Amino acid sequence: MKTFFKKTGFTLAENLITLTIIGIIASITIPALIKKHNEKTWATAKNIFENKLEIAVKQMNTEEKLAGYASTIDFVNELKKYIKIDRICNNNNITKCFEKEITWNLNDDEKVDMSGIKNAASLGQSDWKTETVGVQFNNGINAIIAYNPNTPQEPYNNQFAATSNSMAILYDVSGNKNPNTNGKDIASINVVGLSETLSCIFDTGDLCWSEDFLPTPIDTCNGISKYDQEYTTGKYCSKNAWAGAKKTCEISGMKLPTMEQLAQLTNDIYVYSSTGSSIKISAYGSANNLQIKNKYKDILTFPTGYWSENLYSAAYESSASMRVLYPTRTYHTFTNKGHMPNYSNDTRAICVSIR
Repeated sequence: MKTFFKKTGFTLAENLITLTIIGIIASITIPALIKKHNEKTWATAKNIFENKLEIAVKQMNTEEKLAGYASTIDFVNELKKYIKIDRICNNNNITKCFEKEITWNLNDDEKVDMSGIKNAASLGQSDWKTETVGVQFNNGINAIIAYNPNTPQEPYNNQFAATSNSMAILYDVSGNKNPNTNGKDIASINVVGLSETLSCIFDTGDLCWSEDFLPTPIDTCNGISKYDQEYTTGKYCSKNAWAGAKKTCEISGMKLPTMEQLAQLTNDIYVYSSTGSSIKISAYGSANNLQIKNKYKDILTFPTGYWSENLYSAAYESSASMRVLYPTRTYHTFTNKGHMPNYSNDTRAICVSIR
């Protein structure tokens, strides 16, 4: 008599259902585990780095090597004797040592172009008047540093720490890897905020000029702006590009040019196309039949207009003067600082300082 045994096991359908359930559970739990692991890794790396930095700064203080530097690069060249640094980048090449872009504010996913973080004011320390320097530490951490030239020398103070206001440092514990986000892999010491700033790139006589830029308007509908006191809530408020240009220049330690200064720049930019001779216009003058000198074709934007700090006249207190630059002509005009819509505003700006 034959004996029949009943086969046991799972059917293909049952296996597929089981695998699907496992996949769903994994998709829910694994990202959370990875996030928790990353957060723990970043926190550990931050603690180790800040402890090492604090030890280095304390030692510099004890040996009277912490104070007395006029520039950040001088300070960093001394710092590398106390903590291992593989690479140093000046503020014109800062993204060779640091990420090109980071997320600074998680609430609005604000992206910051790090090539514009050029001085202490970029890190919220406007009183220091020093440049930033990019640094790659031996442990794989990338950083941007600004030095405080007013750092005290206190060799007998054993509590002198990295947070003593001798420097502002923004650092990334994951190197160039994502997420490049403040509060995650990016942390800071003495960084109040991030603001892109400009620096001088060419001269005309005793004036030094920044690169030109399209300003980010300031929304003056949210109250009185430091950069445009004429606009208050409920009265002619707007997204004000002139105010944004003024803010960028001031944060950079420069100013919006006067119409006289813009005239000096314009006289250097152009020659007459027919004769090649120099032009000479006044602050509110104009000229035609021009051509642009070759050296300015690569560093300035044409055609454009540049904001001036000058109001147009007492009768037009809400309007700012500007100089318009075309390839073959230039002239003065003015526009309402507040009422020009952001989306249609192509007026650029340039900042100036006196050598």
